[in-house]
Amino acid sequence: MIAWKDEYSTGMLDIDAQHKILINYINNLEEIILSQKYSVVCVSNILDYLGSYGKNHFHYEEKCMTEKHCPVAEQNKSEHDKFVKQLATYFERLKNEKNLAVFVKDLHDWTNEWLLDHICKVDTKLRECVHNKNF
Repeated sequence: MIAWKDEYSTGMLDIDAQHKILINYINNLEEIILSQKYSVVCVSNILDYLGSYGKNHFHYEEKCMTEKHCPVAEQNKSEHDKFVKQLATYFERLKNEKNLAVFVKDLHDWTNEWLLDHICKVDTKLRECVHNKNF
């Protein structure tokens, strides 16, 4: 399970709150794996959330980075675009998936790795810009 750490903070409470919600969804995938209670409906709901997250959160975060003149704003947008494209492959894959356990494990591993890597290497760069009084 992912537990929120201060090192994940972006300096913007609303973005951090959105990240915490995403972490909960990834933790839900882990709970499914641990309980071995696989449900296409439940997994589909998580995918739907990740899709709406991609649209809403990413747009908001990109706007904030641009407004705060964050030096990684373009990298952030590029990584978000890659996330959305990869997520689309999971939507397609679920339609014909024969082994839901493998699917959930793959989805969990990918989202877990992507999120922690993205937050730590990109999103946290916003923290410096939020506290910069020149903008």
